[in-house]
Amino acid sequence: MGLRVAIEAQRKRRRGERRVAHERGAPPSRIVWTPDEKLGDVGAWMELPLWIPASDPDHAGFMTERIDRALAAGLTFRPLEDTIRAVLDWDATRPPGPRGAGLDPEKETALLSGTGS
Repeated sequence: MGLRVAIEAQRKRRRGERRVAHERGAPPSRIVWTPDEKLGDVGAWMELPLWIPASDPDHAGFMTERIDRALAAGLTFRPLEDTIRAVLDWDATRPPGPRGAGLDPEKETALLSGTGS
């Protein structure tokens, strides 16, 4: 697959993901890649799920395992749109209020604006 084809395929996937989120009433969102150093005092795993700083010696190599054998044995992945749809549908069944994981909205805003630690 050529680079242009791969980039266009990624754009189509992102549009589909945004469409699913919009259909479920989720606010507009975007992915912001941020270096570990900029995240400062963000709590790994609980404040930012599935993120552990590369410098954390207790989790060196976490999520870097090769999956070649699993793929060869038939491992498949469902489309990300299906996962987004399922998570948003499940979340809609939960009572309103604070969640046990995730960044505090003010802390997220400060990080994204560049004023956070």
